[in-house]
Amino acid sequence: MPSDSSRLPTSAEPTSVALEPRLEAPADSGSLEPATPPAVPSGAVASRVRDREALERIKRFIDQNLGNVDLSPKMICADIGVSRSQLYRLFSGGIGVAGYIRVRRLLKAHAALVSSAQGIASVARVCGFSSHAHFSRVFKRQFGYTPWQCAVEGRAILAQRRRAVPLS
Repeated sequence: MPSDSSRLPTSAEPTSVALEPRLEAPADSGSLEPATPPAVPSGAVASRVRDREALERIKRFIDQNLGNVDLSPKMICADIGVSRSQLYRLFSGGIGVAGYIRVRRLLKAHAALVSSAQGIASVARVCGFSSHAHFSRVFKRQFGYTPWQCAVEGRAILAQRRRAVPLS
């Protein structure tokens, strides 16, 4: 893994793409998104629709509660009203419920580091990480660069682009 800034985008790339973090899951963990139910006979279409709707409700709940350190499968089941086995079945084949929560938190942290002046520890707390050290380790594992590199280089790229845009 390179330790230089080659992992971060250059100023020639568009902002929406340039600051987009790497979304691949680690090689041994499957896909980033929860698995979609396999193709089934038409009699089970209603069940698939309910599963899809439940999964969307769960994803919204997770996104709304990313900053809560206590966000867990147990909390999701209680608030959404699904059983633990149904929750795990909906996320089977991918990185699982905990992995999905972790990736969503990391994406939120990445965006905050690039676009705000908050410190790394503050961003970690706001995104639901109880330990700054753990946050830094999983951030680097996910994106290939440290939170500090993301903050410094990402903000520099944004500042450079702001200066390049003429005021009309």
